[in-house]
Amino acid sequence: MSAIRQFLILSQLASFETIRQPVVILLVISCVVLTGAVPVLLNFDFGEEGKITRDAGLALYFVTGLFVAGYGACLSFGREIRSGTAQVVLSKPVNRDVFFLSRFVGILFVIICFSYIMLIAILMA
Repeated sequence: MSAIRQFLILSQLASFETIRQPVVILLVISCVVLTGAVPVLLNFDFGEEGKITRDAGLALYFVTGLFVAGYGACLSFGREIRSGTAQVVLSKPVNRDVFFLSRFVGILFVIICFSYIMLIAILMA
């Protein structure tokens, strides 16, 4: 099996493993709901309702994105090492660099999906 194929399979597994977690789904849904609720919850807009809504949406996006990325990285690397799955994968003819880089790209794909969802939520709010 070529290194590119191994890389694609491992990164796909890392992204699916991260997306399936209830914490990630809960963070994404709560961030989208809070972004949509910001215009409703604004009491004082001082004539700049659009700017305040955009800034609040971007702040929620930044904070929640940090949590999603941190949780995804801890989940991907921590659970793999603790359960011994990383040792099994690395005992096969998989290079260490390919393994860690594929985990990184898998988490990066989750963050890109989250960014796309939040872009739509911020533009609609």
